[in-house]
Amino acid sequence: MIFLYREDENTIIQSLMDKRIIVFELDEIKDNELLLTIMLQLIGITIEDIIWKDKSTRGYIFFDEFAKQLKFEGVLNKVEYFFQAVRKQNSAIGIVLQSITQLPENTTARSIIENTQMLYVLNAKDYREIQRRFHLSEHAYNELVSIQSNFSAEQPYSEVFIMRGNVHGVYRLETPPEVFWAYQTEGNKNQQLMNYYEECGDMEKAIAKMIS
Repeated sequence: MIFLYREDENTIIQSLMDKRIIVFELDEIKDNELLLTIMLQLIGITIEDIIWKDKSTRGYIFFDEFAKQLKFEGVLNKVEYFFQAVRKQNSAIGIVLQSITQLPENTTARSIIENTQMLYVLNAKDYREIQRRFHLSEHAYNELVSIQSNFSAEQPYSEVFIMRGNVHGVYRLETPPEVFWAYQTEGNKNQQLMNYYEECGDMEKAIAKMIS
């Protein structure tokens, strides 16, 4: 925070103008509502000056590992504003949640749900709650509970429920083993991969060793 405010607001924005991806890491201040509010103000300025002013380029706003911050009313209100405003810009927005219960039950959260254009569900334990919060049909619920993934199959796959408007379905994703390992984050498997990487210093070789 001290570093950010050594320079004025315009200087900070100028230093970000040529970046294709900007990441704001808020984990260190996730329990401090005041600092979160200040940082969200800076994020809002960045979005408006870099993404929304240039409508010729499509911008994406993505909130990940953000559930704990949503418990603060000021943070939730700011996210609601982004969801409402993004439709008028050439932009898209999304939030990743482990469970729909991480989104509070109040009018602000309902507004976020109502302004959600697409719903992706990889797997969950609370399908009925997802159905209730998003006003899904019984047919959509049956599709949700049909989701399966099998990473130990001869051809590993995962399935995802996708809904856009009133159109929804379950889709299967199969990838080559090289892609599977490139995006592997599961604890033990990832650690084994990283051990091979430290041995050879080449991720492609480390992945090939995992496959063999």
